[in-house]
Amino acid sequence: MSLPDDHRLAAELATRAGAVLLEIRARLTAEEVPTSLLKHEGDQRSHEFLMVGVG
Repeated sequence: MSLPDDHRLAAELATRAGAVLLEIRARLTAEEVPTSLLKHEGDQRSHEFLMVGVG
């Protein structure tokens, strides 16, 4: 993969990871979960998403 392709992939993954995080925040905020759980879930899910994306 060339450098421009790497940049495109990084931008796409960042955009999609952001969408995942927004969905998690909306869902868990509606469920009134503690902030610490919201943070943990966001960290975990975004990490998993990115690992699949670069793998």
